[in-house]
Amino acid sequence: MSHVNLALPGSALQRGFRGCSNRLKDFTALGNLAIGTLPDHKGLFTFYENLIVTSGIHDCIARPLSMDEPMLDGAIVSFAPESEEDVPCPSGSNQFVATISRMTPSPNYAYAVRVEGLFAQLRISPMPYYHPTHEIPGSMIQRLGQIRGVLLGFYFPVLLDDVAWSGYRFHFLSKDHTVTGRLVDCEIEKPQIALQHLNECRIVLPNTSDFQLTDF
Repeated sequence: MSHVNLALPGSALQRGFRGCSNRLKDFTALGNLAIGTLPDHKGLFTFYENLIVTSGIHDCIARPLSMDEPMLDGAIVSFAPESEEDVPCPSGSNQFVATISRMTPSPNYAYAVRVEGLFAQLRISPMPYYHPTHEIPGSMIQRLGQIRGVLLGFYFPVLLDDVAWSGYRFHFLSKDHTVTGRLVDCEIEKPQIALQHLNECRIVLPNTSDFQLTDF
């Protein structure tokens, strides 16, 4: 049975909790692929292949991150894809999302996703928080082209809205580990898409004074 660990219930974030959700070293011990955010608006983090990096709050330069740092929220999995294939994608922004959706048996399950390839167009942001219906300021978007890298992310169905986010969320990490950020949109012609079906979600409640003293 494949499962995903969540560092914090989504409902806690929706109610304004912005404290600390334990340390990265404890969270990253639960798997080998993770994305998430740091507290106090310090940016986002990406964990893959025993490497953990963060973007700055104003740029998408990948910086090493100490495992002793606190974290706010995130999802982690022991990534063992059940399917992996090279899939031609139609041209246009984020067409690979529609391609991934056609590869999944049902939108009512959760999935861990890895997308590798050469990105003809890529727009990423260092912003850890934004509502999907709100436009990201242009000054907070970095535009790149012809860059090799990987998208690491998760899909959660709407029915898990109180636990996690709904829909897809991806972090980009360049092949040379110098660029990272949250995906805004992209164009990729023939990505290698790896999927893992997740049929169990486990929530790791924070063992911190911030969480203990918060009135929800």
